[in-house]
Amino acid sequence: MDLGEARRVLAVHRSATPIQVKEAYHGMLRRWHPDLVESSLASEAVVRTQRINEAYELLRRQPAVRPWIGWNGWLIRTTMGRFELQLVLWTAFLAFLVPTFLHFLAWVLR
Repeated sequence: MDLGEARRVLAVHRSATPIQVKEAYHGMLRRWHPDLVESSLASEAVVRTQRINEAYELLRRQPAVRPWIGWNGWLIRTTMGRFELQLVLWTAFLAFLVPTFLHFLAWVLR
């Protein structure tokens, strides 16, 4: 089994974090566990559970994909969520705004 097939078995993207891989693994096991499926699907469930375990073992040993983009002196992961990116941008904006405002205030109050 190669990495692409393992990702298809667990239904995860190639940039999935180890936590997302683990969640997908547990979700698939809950769905295909031989004790939890109908008796007519028990033999298929055994085969699928073996494939799920094999895929998880393969993906668990792989290092996480961490592509980076340089942006104005900041390092931002491209796999970052929208909220995290907004937080980084606001932090960068405030890091510029606060010293500028304090400089302006000192100039006005001289």
